[in-house]
Amino acid sequence: MSKMISVLCLLFNLLVICQSQCPDDGNVTPSLVYLPLPIGETALIKCPVRHVEFYDVTWRKRGAKDNVLASPKFSATYNNTVHYLRIENVTESDAGVYTCSVEYAVKLLPKPSSTDPAIIDITEDQEINVGDTVELNCTLLNAAGEFNLWSKDGTALTAERTFIFPRERMSVRYEYPNYTLKIENVQEEDAGKYKCIIGSYPEAVEKSVELKVNPKN
Repeated sequence: MSKMISVLCLLFNLLVICQSQCPDDGNVTPSLVYLPLPIGETALIKCPVRHVEFYDVTWRKRGAKDNVLASPKFSATYNNTVHYLRIENVTESDAGVYTCSVEYAVKLLPKPSSTDPAIIDITEDQEINVGDTVELNCTLLNAAGEFNLWSKDGTALTAERTFIFPRERMSVRYEYPNYTLKIENVQEEDAGKYKCIIGSYPEAVEKSVELKVNPKN
């Protein structure tokens, strides 16, 4: 089920457009946010509903059926519990009303019959931009009391709830059955393969997630 959260209006050359679309007194509809922006610049549109980091956000341009992210000039970013739509090198054809909607999803995870420790779910591979925030989560089963850690490219980052070496932009949260690694203000060097591991080798159980970081333009 999807619920429409808000509407944002992106207008370029605002004074010209207002002559034909805005009231004479210059007032605008309160439910719309007008963003004047010169041609050729990068637009960053905020979806003004916070704390929806665990839901899928869909961006559309009014009048178009498809998600705008199908075009390479559009990208979605997430930072500090806020979702944004990024539009590179804006042109007059990009003018219009953009909407963000949040999809509330329930993920079904069948419980294995085995009583052995297991990782039954892990965050899907992520592609984000420099400066964004990302959370990598693995869901554990039959693992209460087991040793667990996060590693990056074969190097251990955490041991239980602490970091082996201090990491200024990283934090770890262990609320069984979820074991979460959070990276803020992501940088290019954070890209790589992250593994959630429970138990000790050779009996350890692990699953991995790939993090790709797009450089700043």
